[in-house]
Formats: sequence, C-alpha cells, structure tokens
Amino acid sequence: MSQPAIQRAAIVGSGMLGATIVHLSVTAGMSVVVKVRAAEGAVDRARAALQSSLGREAKAGRLTPAEAQAAPARARFTTDFADLAACDIVLEVIPELPDVKEAAFREIAAVVSRQCVIASSTSAISIAALAACVPAPERVVGMHYFWPAYRRRLVEIAPHSGTSPAALRTAQAFAGAQHIRHIVTRDLPGFLTTRIFAALLSEAIYAAGQGVSFDEIDRAMVAYGWQMGPFRLLDTISVDTMAKVYASLRALLGERGAALDVVTQLVAAGQLGRKSGAGFYRYDSEPPVPNPVALGLLPAQPRPAPAPEELAHRITAMLVHDAAHCLAEGVVAGWPDVDVGASEGLAFPPSLGSVSQYVRALGWQNFIDSLRGWEALYGSRFAATWLGRVPEPRA
Repeated sequence: MSQPAIQRAAIVGSGMLGATIVHLSVTAGMSVVVKVRAAEGAVDRARAALQSSLGREAKAGRLTPAEAQAAPARARFTTDFADLAACDIVLEVIPELPDVKEAAFREIAAVVSRQCVIASSTSAISIAALAACVPAPERVVGMHYFWPAYRRRLVEIAPHSGTSPAALRTAQAFAGAQHIRHIVTRDLPGFLTTRIFAALLSEAIYAAGQGVSFDEIDRAMVAYGWQMGPFRLLDTISVDTMAKVYASLRALLGERGAALDVVTQLVAAGQLGRKSGAGFYRYDSEPPVPNPVALGLLPAQPRPAPAPEELAHRITAMLVHDAAHCLAEGVVAGWPDVDVGASEGLAFPPSLGSVSQYVRALGWQNFIDSLRGWEALYGSRFAATWLGRVPEPRA
C-alpha cells in the first residue's frame, strides 16, 4: 500500500534536538510549522539557531550556499498552537517529562483534526500512555530521532498496540519526506537503540569497577572503532539525562543495566557531567581527570581486569547480547533492523561492519561461548536466556 503524501507538518519544540529536526526537514525540501515556547524572543532565537546550523553545514561543504540560503523560508515559526490546525502530522520534541509531554499532547489535540497524526520523539516514555491523553488515540505514534538529526539520519517509529495502520504509514511517509531511514520498534522503554546502548554503558561501568581507569576504557573503545569512549560520552550527553533514561529502563535491563545506578548516585551528588564541571571526569584541569566521587561509587567487580582490547570486546558484545534479548522480545523484527539501528543511530564502528557482520566474524558459537565464559566469571547479566528464540544472523 502506498504511503500518504505529507502536505502539512509541524514540529513542537526547537530545543537541542528539535532544532536539528527542523534543519533536517527544511533541507529535505519540506515546509514545516515550528511551534516554540511562548516566551519573549523565542521565535528570534529559534530562527537564529536554524540560520547558524545551516551556515555551519554550508561552511563544512555539506550544503551548497544556495541550499542554505533557501532552506529558512520553509520554516514558519510561531508561539501559537492554533497555527497547527491544518497539519497532517505534528511531531512533539520537548523535554522527557511525562507531565509536560501529556500537556503538550492535549494542546495539540485541541486544535488539530482527529485524522492528524500526533507523534512524540521520545525513547523513555510510553507511547500508549501519551495516546491515552487524547481523543482518537489510534493516531498517536512514537518517532525517536537522534542528535543531530541532520547527520544521524534515522528515526525509530514506535506504534503502540492501538496505533492505526494509517497513522503508521503517515509516520513512515514523514520519515521518507525527510530522506532518512526508519525502523519500526515495539513500544517498550528505550525502543531498540537507547536500550542496547544503555547496556553497553552499564558494562563499561562494570569494567571500571575492576580497577581499569575511565581513560583506559575510553581509549580502548576508540581504538576498537567507537567514535567516543563511554565515559566521555556520558559526561557530554549529561549524567542527569542518562539517569532519566535509565529510570525507565531499569526493570527491562535488570543486571545488564544495574551498573547505571552510578549515574543516579552522581546526580544526587550534583555531578552532572561536563556542564556542571564534573561527572565521571573533573573538568577543572586540562586534560580532565577521573572524578574521585565517581570512582567511589563504582560497583566492585572481580579482578584482575582483562587487557583493554578484551574489555572493549566485552563491552561491545554486551550491546549485541542485549540486541538478542530485544529480538527475543519482539522489539524489532530481525537482525537487519538491529544493523540499521546500531549503525545509523549509534555509529556502531564501521570497521566492525554491522552488528550481524560482527557476530558472523566472531562466529555464532564463539559468541555464545564467550557469553557463557563471562557468565561464569561475572554472573547472570551474561546469561543467554534468548537462546532457541533468536536465529543466528545470516549474510
């Protein structure tokens, strides 16, 4: 069945992520209404942010000067929800606070038609819960974008159990109009990508609990092919952001994510990452040094620690291990979705290939044997309880 054409689209929110989705949309040739906060100067700031990001992309050669000049005219900025009335789809991109998102959904539903699809860019809040806030909940769907959206060209589309086929097709058409890839995921906390990456980050914290420094682990992961080490990344995205995400994932991940309790404890201690001057590192010196507060919170683990390359392999393998759990739970349809999600959304190291290529290079039985060996050393977080329900990845 063909996808519907998107005639009118809106984006509610122009913060850190929302601004990049606006950029993505207008450079793809779409015209969008952008609803910003009803605050003095908000429209001017949002417009200036778009001009700035377009200018940076043009300077870097990723847009032509003509493209950068033409794109701003496709964004209409407003502070009035009423300007969304004629839209086919409205995408909400505001902070990950259930009460705030629910209030925005009610405001949107009050002005759009019952046929208008209402989407939320969240990875931590139940889409079904948001749908319950509005009439015609069948038109609600999750659309989780990645920052910056104009470079991380992927969206996870998450229908809840009552989302209509028509609403799902409209969300897919919206992604198509933005010229980005999409995967369809089940409405569970973290969807696919946030969840499997949280498992990786947790394993990095477990590894640090073996006495390996944050710097050693970060360097080992970069040498293994990752763009940034896990502790630098946690401090960059902010520890409190990860703590909010982990709160929604705790029950699903169990021991595979339990080391992330450290981020919750760091938030309680006021250590929020680079933005507060300290997280896993302290930033009052150059280069940054490990934060003694974070070191004091690490979960004690068996020693001695493996070599850095072996640690990088184990930490990366935890992402694959949780992806297998996701497949067993029907979060995505198969290994191809895992490959797209990890490569496009998480920048899984190109040198390792896709996730399924990585597993095939290791050998399926070797991968399972590694999990069993780690289970004997470190416990149940490595138990492959998904065996028998998840097929071996094939070329």
